[in-house]
Amino acid sequence: MSERSFLEALNQRIGALEKTVVQSRQSENRLRKSNQHLMDIIDFLPDPTYVVNVQGQVIAWNRAMETLCGVKSKKIVGQDLRTLGISLHGDSRPALIDLVLKPKEKITATYPHIQQEGDVLICETQDPAFKQEQCVLRHRARPLYSRGGAIIAAVEVIQDITQWRLAEERLISQENLMRAFIDSSPASVVMCDKDMRWLAYSRRCIDDYRLAPKDYTGAWHYDIVPDLPEHWKEQHRRVLSGERISVEEERFQRKDGQVEWVKRELLPWRDAAGEIGGILIFNEIITPHKQAEERLIESEQRFREMADHIDEVFWVFDWKQQRPVYVSPAFELIWGRKVDDLYLRYQDWGESIHPDDTTIAQESFAKIARTGGGEPREYRIVRPDGQVRWISDRGFAVRDDSGEVVRIVGIAKDITDRKLAEESLRVSESNYRELFNAEPDAIIIADSETRQIFDVNRSALALYG
Repeated sequence: MSERSFLEALNQRIGALEKTVVQSRQSENRLRKSNQHLMDIIDFLPDPTYVVNVQGQVIAWNRAMETLCGVKSKKIVGQDLRTLGISLHGDSRPALIDLVLKPKEKITATYPHIQQEGDVLICETQDPAFKQEQCVLRHRARPLYSRGGAIIAAVEVIQDITQWRLAEERLISQENLMRAFIDSSPASVVMCDKDMRWLAYSRRCIDDYRLAPKDYTGAWHYDIVPDLPEHWKEQHRRVLSGERISVEEERFQRKDGQVEWVKRELLPWRDAAGEIGGILIFNEIITPHKQAEERLIESEQRFREMADHIDEVFWVFDWKQQRPVYVSPAFELIWGRKVDDLYLRYQDWGESIHPDDTTIAQESFAKIARTGGGEPREYRIVRPDGQVRWISDRGFAVRDDSGEVVRIVGIAKDITDRKLAEESLRVSESNYRELFNAEPDAIIIADSETRQIFDVNRSALALYG
């Protein structure tokens, strides 16, 4: 080869080498910029994130990690976590990021609390040493691969899920409380979703709906209780549209013909977004109460029929509210006043009493509450037409379980005729005594058989001493 040819070839080789060097520098600049761009992205991620290479050295440590651990990036980058004494899991275990290269079976055998989803490892830690306050952290670590598929690094992202965990615990507590409330409710309580499938129900449902003892969660309401009236189903649709329905009592006939009385309340329940999630059904079998009420009504009716047809005044007085709650119709005949007026204005009774008997009548009435009553009391009343009538009144105190007086019941009758007869007898006796003693002849009254003397006049006393 000639010298010229050699120089030309050398010049070409140098030119190619210079071009290669320039291209290499450009590639290095692009790679450096790309790495810096990646580091900037990692640095501004909201969750604590760090990256280690295959030698275990930290190559990225973002600002959120600095805040979480209190260690600056410039102190940790290029170092091994363990050489710095930083424990991200609160004890001597390796960091989750150290385990991403280990076989799955070895990881799960040694660390059963770690979950593995593909090449991602997940675990939770509580109260790590670098956090003074209580907290719960979720760790997610995975390997990073080259274009050729080789592992070149690993990244771990840490989330503070303390508030979420507390909210979850509160939710679980509320759900347990709700289930305990529903389960222990004395009424039948059913919580359905929008498709009328049972989500929760009280134990009482088994008895009231006459169900076999098994789990009905997820079952369709109309399969569980197939004999519901059509208007009940229509009410369910209205409640799912937002309406609230209350029924104090309703007659319900079962398929076997038995009649039940039911108190019902239906209302929608809403999810966290405020949307209707389903329906709450409260059913209470009130048949025994209804039957007792009917018996009470019948008893009251018989009592009123009796009280309405006797000559005496039967009365019931509410001691706590200080007002009459029942006065039989005979009151109008004896007092000459309307019963309805007495209900509206109880003072009418006090104003009807004769002025000379007001004190004794009122004091004897108050005495009933202290002693229990039972003793008859007599007083006079003045009717609106001016007539004076004599009343014999006997009252009894009714007490509750604590011994407090709640009512006073009594019966009053007109004894005017008896009082007039007694007065006539007294006057007649007085007149007879005057005539008997005024007789100048001696008079002795004795039993014709036994000779027992019953009475003698003054003349007889003077004659025989």
